[in-house]
Amino acid sequence: MDLGFWNDRLTANLDVYYRKTTDLLNKTPIPAGANLRNELVANIGTLENKGVELDLTYIALQKQDLFWQIGFNVAYNKNMVTKLTAYDSAEYKGVATGGISGAVGNTIQRFMVGEPVQTFYVYQQVYDVQGHPIAGLFVDRNGDGKVNEDDMYCYKKPAPDFTFGFSTNFNWKNWTLAASAHANLGNYVYNNNLSQFSYMGDLWTNNFTANRISNVLQDPFYNSDNLYFSDYFIENASFFKLDNVTLGYTIPKLFRLADRNASLNLFLTVQNVVTLTRYTGVDPEVFGGIDSNIYPRPRNYVMGLKFNF
Repeated sequence: MDLGFWNDRLTANLDVYYRKTTDLLNKTPIPAGANLRNELVANIGTLENKGVELDLTYIALQKQDLFWQIGFNVAYNKNMVTKLTAYDSAEYKGVATGGISGAVGNTIQRFMVGEPVQTFYVYQQVYDVQGHPIAGLFVDRNGDGKVNEDDMYCYKKPAPDFTFGFSTNFNWKNWTLAASAHANLGNYVYNNNLSQFSYMGDLWTNNFTANRISNVLQDPFYNSDNLYFSDYFIENASFFKLDNVTLGYTIPKLFRLADRNASLNLFLTVQNVVTLTRYTGVDPEVFGGIDSNIYPRPRNYVMGLKFNF
């Protein structure tokens, strides 16, 4: 649906969608004796996506020497795995994915029926009265008196519930100011850096103390049993990022050339201006939801000249 108001000073675009993806590849169990193997790769998986997207553009000011335009968009998306095998079974634990560093060969995510894509699959951490995690102690979720893989559960997802975008362009005489930003809400990240370097028993290995994360002193793990699979390391990574700010000035009549005025535009651009988040890692915007990155994104400053002959 496309809408326009006040001679298109305000325009809106609204999309509502539902998509069902079928025939996704997966290994499915087959009866014994039916084949040389007990599983078969087949086009059997099904995934659903549904959501809403809204895009708004508003011209706040429009005069001879003054112009201001604002753009805003918001999108909501929900995805769910609806089928993975030929026959549903409560014993089927889905497809393991999301390899992690520090625990070679282990994964932290699953594709499971009834859950979002790449949902985190972890143990529920137990905390002391001060709110600090008790290393190696997890909740017996099924109440059978022991803690094992049967007590692992699906907890949070890397994809955001909402995404936002913002842009603005302000012109006054020969001056121009432009900015753009974006935000995610409801996305979670497995802080793999924190899980790697939180084991106190490995603190002095290879005299590697200089690169240890400060959180190891606040919430140390003296026991490495199932350390990497604690939901303690799943963090809310919602964020707001001011991506770009550009300030420019145009000299419209720098000199004349062939009966025309040559102009000069001077501009300064700052990229990756600021990030607002409660995530404790380097950067909350992580593709796939597993953060093993130790290098922050740089803040760039660009100065430029543009001649128009």
